[in-house]
Amino acid sequence: MGITLALDDFGTGHSSLTYLKLFPITSLKIGSSFVRDIETDQQKAEICKTTITLVHKLGLNVVVVGAEKTGQLLFLRNIE
Repeated sequence: MGITLALDDFGTGHSSLTYLKLFPITSLKIGSSFVRDIETDQQKAEICKTTITLVHKLGLNVVVVGAEKTGQLLFLRNIE
């Protein structure tokens, strides 16, 4: 049927790393609250970087919401 499952706003509310194993998700969405200050807030930058690296290592896709500045986009694109 082509239906895939994504985990929305990972890292907020009641989301848990456990969901990465419990459900057959294909994508994980990082909310704008983590992206908003990645150019100036080292902790938020590390959270984004570490989360994206983890998700890629699990073979999942990442969707990032709220990258509105060129610097944010460049930072996110350079994460391997």
